[in-house]
Amino acid sequence: MNMVKETKLVEGGLLDHRFNYFKTKEEIKENPNDETGSSCILKLTRDYEIKDEFATNTSQVTNVSLPVIVNVMNKHLLKSD
Repeated sequence: MNMVKETKLVEGGLLDHRFNYFKTKEEIKENPNDETGSSCILKLTRDYEIKDEFATNTSQVTNVSLPVIVNVMNKHLLKSD
């Protein structure tokens, strides 16, 4: 089973810091190397656009939220069985 979630900011957040566009995509895929089916692969993609004069603001794009996202997804998947 493969699952994809895309989130696009339409106001606030990073858009308040001169980003023109910001989208996050989370993909969960079956691990082809796990014959037991008890693990998966998580791919996180961030796509954004910002004017050159505000390029220093890109330091605000971090992976700090990644452990939180993974934990929530893990709990959801374990409840779904």
